[in-house]
Amino acid sequence: MEKIAILWPNELGDKEWLNHTDNLMLYEKIGVLNTAETTLIAEKEGAQAIICTSGIEAEVKRVSQLPALVVTTAYIDLLESLKILEYQYGLYHKRVALLLHSNNTARLERIAPYVKNDVTRFDFQGLSDIPVIFETIQEQGYDVILSGPTGCDYARKGRIPAYMLQYSSESILEAVSQMRTILSLSNQEKLQLQRLRAVIAMSPNAMVVTDAQGLIDICNEKSCRMFRRNMEEMTGTRLSDLLQGSSWQENSGQQMYGENMLIEIKKEDYFVTWQPILKGDATVGSVATFEDAKKIQHMENKYRALQAKGLTAKYCFDDIFSGSQAMEDTIRLAKAYANTDLTVLIEGETGTGKELFAQSIHNHSDRRYGPFVAINCAALVESLLESELMGYESGAFTDARKGGKIGLLELAHNGTIFLDEINQMPMQLQSKLLRVIQERSILRIGAERMIPINVRIIAATNEDLYEKVKRHEFRSDLYYRLNLLHLRLPSLRQRPEEIPGLIRYFAKDYSMAGLETDIEEILERGKQYDWPGNIRELQNHVCRNLVLLSQGISKADLVKLDLQEHRGEVSRDNRIEVEIGTFEEMKRQIISEIVKLCGGNQSEAAKRLEISRNTVGKLQKTED
Repeated sequence: MEKIAILWPNELGDKEWLNHTDNLMLYEKIGVLNTAETTLIAEKEGAQAIICTSGIEAEVKRVSQLPALVVTTAYIDLLESLKILEYQYGLYHKRVALLLHSNNTARLERIAPYVKNDVTRFDFQGLSDIPVIFETIQEQGYDVILSGPTGCDYARKGRIPAYMLQYSSESILEAVSQMRTILSLSNQEKLQLQRLRAVIAMSPNAMVVTDAQGLIDICNEKSCRMFRRNMEEMTGTRLSDLLQGSSWQENSGQQMYGENMLIEIKKEDYFVTWQPILKGDATVGSVATFEDAKKIQHMENKYRALQAKGLTAKYCFDDIFSGSQAMEDTIRLAKAYANTDLTVLIEGETGTGKELFAQSIHNHSDRRYGPFVAINCAALVESLLESELMGYESGAFTDARKGGKIGLLELAHNGTIFLDEINQMPMQLQSKLLRVIQERSILRIGAERMIPINVRIIAATNEDLYEKVKRHEFRSDLYYRLNLLHLRLPSLRQRPEEIPGLIRYFAKDYSMAGLETDIEEILERGKQYDWPGNIRELQNHVCRNLVLLSQGISKADLVKLDLQEHRGEVSRDNRIEVEIGTFEEMKRQIISEIVKLCGGNQSEAAKRLEISRNTVGKLQKTED
């Protein structure tokens, strides 16, 4: 049985219990001033563990590597010490300064009703704190000090009487029992360590185990051959030194899981998987495995290339037409976002170019050489959308493809995934997407292990996503994860000055395909329409008009076709908004709105209102 040294602050009266407990070494009246010397004596006398109070813990650990168990002053000991002041020393209604180590959790309010002195607690952490505390105690006029041996030693130098805190023998016995349990567990850990060494030795990969400082504790022969050193040279060497300035050192100081870090060793590349060894919240060591990068890289590149074929972004910022300050500002902001790796939420009406911006951000970023994967969340039913995003294992469900299927999120590894119309994503799938963003890993349908992914997410919505959050139609936690960087695309009606330039831009593009004609009529009508379909509708309008004009359709017939098209849009929405005012004011507003709905054609507006064209023109002039 291991010997245990007990460094105790006060002198115990009854020591009969020592005769019934084996291998205990008792040292009494131990304070900070004599802790170091006593600890070294205990080690020389064969102590294999130490029990001490919190006040001397730091000093014990400074001079010794033996396991130490700290005993704090219990409530019963505090109460007994305070009652001794009353009954043995006759001290009542005095101001008592109680000096305790800061890690003591006792609360004075729990014992205050049972004592007849005014007690104030003073905390110290180290020896240097005590002189300052004593100066404060003297300045504030306390009558008595209650402390362990360290405080009492200092009090002798001052003018305030000091009394020793009492520690019961029951506290020692309980501490001894706890230390015996700790030592037993330690022996079990030694056995587990022997087993661990055997496992590491048999591993097909090179393996290294380090302590909290990154010094190698255990390694196998494969790691020795990799570093071209023998076992003795490896043990005690700092791993970061062997890795020659790799990313290992910065990772090993953090509580995180690192996988597939590419590191060069002796001009050969290896993928390192690093796992911290945690004790509570503290990192006490780490384990590393090294796999040949050539084979892994070849297999992964072949796999990604086959799966990600055709998943590229073709547009960049140079492809975006900009003829207004609003669009210039939007492009400038998007370029700034591209220089980060954070999630972007793009808001804009239908046809404003959300995917164009998403592709441009991807091609302007460091991920430009990776895949660009786009999916419309509104285009697929919920069950199919999940299998497309997450992928599935073979046999995960009826009709599942043999061998399974890789999901779009996994396909986008080292690239960007564009989630269009994210506002239409079902709530159940929103929670799974949130987990993907948080964990940076996916779980295929029917699978049991997570697959780490490195993906940038760009999401787009054609409606106000925050309003959906307020209506509980979209998860707020997912919204705030997606809305890290926000990009709002202006509608075409918010930048009407761009319409002529856009028409010429599209006309030039189509003219290159042999569609040559006059576009002045298109320009004129383009200025008189709101373009609810934005850029896409304008582009389609230019294309159709150019094609028809090139085939001999007259401009007058084109006007009729436009009127029919716009009339159809009016019929789909027969509502207009007017401000409440006088009858004449509201009448003029109605005329003006109907003319707008008719594409600026007063004759068509007159027919709808069943009034003369002159009346329409007269009232619209008044409105203007």
